[in-house]
Amino acid sequence: TEGIKLEFDKEAIEEIAGMVEVKQSTVEHYLCDFHQAGVLDLRPWIKSQMDPEILKTSLKYFKGKEQSKLRDAKLELGYEYRELRFARTYAQGFSPLPAKASA
Repeated sequence: TEGIKLEFDKEAIEEIAGMVEVKQSTVEHYLCDFHQAGVLDLRPWIKSQMDPEILKTSLKYFKGKEQSKLRDAKLELGYEYRELRFARTYAQGFSPLPAKASA
């Protein structure tokens, strides 16, 4: 399976956050969790939403240290946590959940 495809933008995340009465960052964390669980491949969406230079620089930073703290990346690169969170998620790659066996 390829995972679910996202067809919305940052404003949609803000709208979802408002509907369920949570912060935008909470929705973004859930999206990253779904990616890491193999349910949702965020990479195409991240690539379409991020500034290409910020993504490129961040990916260089996270290469080989995908589990590093965002705080350390922010101190070194100076980017926003949102950008760094998505770049780190992108750098982690995607492993889709195995397809369920038919009964």
